[in-house]
Amino acid sequence: MFNISEKLKKYRNALGLTQTEVAEKIEITKPTYASYEKGKDISIGTLKKLADLFEVSFESFFSEEGEEKDNSMVKIPILSDVSAGYGEEALEEATHWIKLPRSIARNATFGTFVAGDSMEPKINDGDLLLVQDIPQLDSGEIGIFLLNEKVYCKRFHYNPITKEMVLKSLNTNYDPIYIAKDDDFRIVGKVVGIYDYTV
Repeated sequence: MFNISEKLKKYRNALGLTQTEVAEKIEITKPTYASYEKGKDISIGTLKKLADLFEVSFESFFSEEGEEKDNSMVKIPILSDVSAGYGEEALEEATHWIKLPRSIARNATFGTFVAGDSMEPKINDGDLLLVQDIPQLDSGEIGIFLLNEKVYCKRFHYNPITKEMVLKSLNTNYDPIYIAKDDDFRIVGKVVGIYDYTV
């Protein structure tokens, strides 16, 4: 079991820094940083900043003492931004790769960043989505979809009686997208992880 809070305290003390000094260096409040050392959830982006500050690897937060990095980390390809609004151009080849702990990556096939606010408040602009490449989704699941050469992140709804498929936003300012019979539609994958990756 990884204990990130204990490692934060360990790395901070090793550099002789106070909680206030750490908070100032990464531009957050002292109470916010203190909450991380007490076990509050921390975003990947903030953890990366702290790894840089403490001069340790990002992976070290997720590995036990003496554990081989290769056993705890996995490389995930990052594809071009996915629209969470009115659609962007289709997914392209991976722009780069990112190493994540297996406990975070889980069964993801690729990752992508969200552009838009149509899935707020659950998914925000700039969030990292981890996606499992599967051709079918259950009704109500959030996925990545290719519709007429544009890519969307939406909640999938399927009516087994009428066979109607609808892509819905969580933000009520956006209208549902109804899939017509002559549309070029494909399910790209299921969203299996959502992470604030603000750097």
